[in-house]
Amino acid sequence: MSIRPTTFLMNSARRAFTLVECLVSLVIVAMAAAAASTAISAGIAAQEDALRITLAAACAESRMSQALTTDYGLVPNLAGHEEPGALLASDGTAMPGLMEEMGRRTTVAAEPQAIPGFSGLVLSGWQVTVTVYDLDEDGAERELAVLRRFRPETWEETQGASP
Repeated sequence: MSIRPTTFLMNSARRAFTLVECLVSLVIVAMAAAAASTAISAGIAAQEDALRITLAAACAESRMSQALTTDYGLVPNLAGHEEPGALLASDGTAMPGLMEEMGRRTTVAAEPQAIPGFSGLVLSGWQVTVTVYDLDEDGAERELAVLRRFRPETWEETQGASP
């Protein structure tokens, strides 16, 4: 009789997983899945934060373009604060989506600007600052976008009136 069949049966029995080996492999797979899901959720959070910043910049740019195209004497009327949920577009409609969670603060100050390289040349005008923010978990403001522009006084608009 040959020894070969017995050896074959013993080798195939040794090749099978034991219960301990199965449990260890399940733990390793579970840890890998947990690490992958953590990485995916961190990526999603970073992507959502980048979207908020992009929308905040668009919201600030909307107000700034309004300040730069408004009649010079009416620019100070744009100063004010819009609470989160109360943001309005330049046409008076409510801002949609994630912008509902953002607030906007606009300040306008009379601030002369000296022109570098031209001694004695000072322009009168408005310094317009637009800040868009949202609220974190603690209710504290978190700045998302800040724009500052100088709106110079032109003779054509003011006919000589100064800010």
